[in-house]
Amino acid sequence: MALSWFHRVCLAAVTVFWLAMNYLLWQAEFFGSVVPPATVGRRLLNPEESLQHYDIYRRGDWLHHRAPLGSYTWIGQVMDDTGAPIQVENRSRVPGAYKIRIDRAPPETTGAVELPGGQQLQFDFELDFDARYDWKALSLTLSMGAPRDPGRWTLRLDSNSTGQSLAMAVRTGSGSTNSIEVPLAKLDAQSPRLELASWVVAHSLGAQNEWSKRALGTLLGPALQTPSAPPVMAGAGRTTLHWQCHYAVLPDHSPRLRVYRLSTPLLGAQELVAYISRGGELLRAEIPVAQIELLNRQFYPLPKRRE
Repeated sequence: MALSWFHRVCLAAVTVFWLAMNYLLWQAEFFGSVVPPATVGRRLLNPEESLQHYDIYRRGDWLHHRAPLGSYTWIGQVMDDTGAPIQVENRSRVPGAYKIRIDRAPPETTGAVELPGGQQLQFDFELDFDARYDWKALSLTLSMGAPRDPGRWTLRLDSNSTGQSLAMAVRTGSGSTNSIEVPLAKLDAQSPRLELASWVVAHSLGAQNEWSKRALGTLLGPALQTPSAPPVMAGAGRTTLHWQCHYAVLPDHSPRLRVYRLSTPLLGAQELVAYISRGGELLRAEIPVAQIELLNRQFYPLPKRRE
């Protein structure tokens, strides 16, 4: 029995509606659906894989099969009330705290990055959170030079939510130590941040170092030359990171892999961007102010060595 003109129109309308709704749902799932950043942050602290290896590249180098500048290992741990790690298979237990550690894991990673001039900057980092995902404490160590080199220096940074201060100390290979402690509230203003950055450079790399000149020029130049604060600064010089998150696809990877894209503006038009899996693993981070990319080795394998 032939369909009437009216039935054909209805069938066509239903088909178009069905196709349009499926397209919109697909678009929202992959490109448009907004996700609360706090939700992604909680997943990042509860990753399905607790240990991940990362490589540090100049922007675009991985696509051109160039060697990375450095590497590190990320360890995400869920702790119980006694501070003992809870294994992934026992995540049904009530967490008491969370910890993120960035360090080296020889022979897989070096915990270092090569600076211009061939210098190796070693680093390790710890960040602690309580059971409510509130920040508790952080520590960062940077060092450069061989252990017995008189020109070696080590920078140690410590802070915690209880003391509400930032303590920094630089120890040189000759044994001398310089230290400074700054209230966290004071760092809400732009000028003290610039002074602190200058202090760090002066007591570590040195203001005349080629890399520190570039870093200070990139980080501090716009702030010193622009009368008004950059868009990421709200109020009287206060720094506020406006995080945004939505579904996206992982760049330079399978277009079918759904991930979270977390971003915040830095220094005006530049954006810090992180791509996080739905299982809570950091897959990729783009840091334009330093012109580097952090790539998860499981998804971005090391370039094959040329024979």
